[in-house]
Amino acid sequence: MDNADKLKELFVEFAKQGNLTDAVFNTIVESIHQSILPSGMHLSSIELADIFGISRTPVQIALSKLEYAGLLRLDRRNSFITYTLDLRERIDYNDCMVGLYDIAARIAQKRIDSYYKNLLGSMLDSLDKLLDAPYRYLEEDTNF
Repeated sequence: MDNADKLKELFVEFAKQGNLTDAVFNTIVESIHQSILPSGMHLSSIELADIFGISRTPVQIALSKLEYAGLLRLDRRNSFITYTLDLRERIDYNDCMVGLYDIAARIAQKRIDSYYKNLLGSMLDSLDKLLDAPYRYLEEDTNF
């Protein structure tokens, strides 16, 4: 496999952040983006494990996740092959991601709005009680 040193260097950086499977996943993603692993390249879990100096298990898990994410595909011999999107596919992917982020932002906004609405409501209730009978309320609520 060409560019083994570049792969190892990327892996070492990603491995500092957490678990090995994520480090392998992120290394391969970044390697595809940087064309260290060009489209159509066959990937061997044995070779990658040797390059990274780790067992094959985290490599195999990462390769499966990458296939699920659409960055790798399986050929007829169950070998993983790098797969990069052409321009049209990238545009479609980006459009989908923008739509998902929009939906997520709207859901988060509704949740935040209802949270703060409830919080403000309870604060106003407490204020009303305090204004009605300030000393009695303070005696009842020791957390105030």
